[in-house]
Amino acid sequence: MKKIQTFILALAALVAAPMHTDAAQQPYFQGKTVTLQVGSGAGGRQDRIARTLAKYLTKYTPGNPVFVIQNRSGGQGIPAMLNLSKGPVDGSFMSTVISGFLEAPYFGVPGANYDPRTFVYAGAPSTGKQRNVLVVHRQTGIKTLDDLKRREATLGALRVGHRSYLYGRLIAEVLGLNVKWGWWVMTRPNFTSRWSKARFKDGSMTPLP
Repeated sequence: MKKIQTFILALAALVAAPMHTDAAQQPYFQGKTVTLQVGSGAGGRQDRIARTLAKYLTKYTPGNPVFVIQNRSGGQGIPAMLNLSKGPVDGSFMSTVISGFLEAPYFGVPGANYDPRTFVYAGAPSTGKQRNVLVVHRQTGIKTLDDLKRREATLGALRVGHRSYLYGRLIAEVLGLNVKWGWWVMTRPNFTSRWSKARFKDGSMTPLP
């Protein structure tokens, strides 16, 4: 399953301070510093996008506030979301968000004790069109959606909480599929998967022990 990365910006929960001022007054953000949190380490894709956005946010936000990048990696983005949920509510704290971070609470991912509905969404950059694809090997004998609904299938994912699991589970629940889960074992540097050597038993894909 290809992973999707819907990259958006969210303001900290329910911005309390009024941000619109009269023309005679100085802009709300003038002279202020805004922290832009990134839920990953420095140098990665999210980080590069955020640092590029920060330049334009400074330029086009009334008052031209300074945007400072804060990297908070680990925990599949959950620590970053918890930090956002407890952040300042005056508009001085923003965060980049990958869609998987938002779905985690609804799938019972451990530690995802936040409510995405309390975030104020500011927009999303267009970084490419990616779609999820549910792939079933031909050796399973499953050729149609009806075939898939009538039989039990094993879906592969990297781990519980990963986007491959969240979207796979979402697809399975929406379509009413009967699935079991298997876990990929990825090896570096070429990211070859042990699923490539998986054996097929009774029409279902079974991971190697």
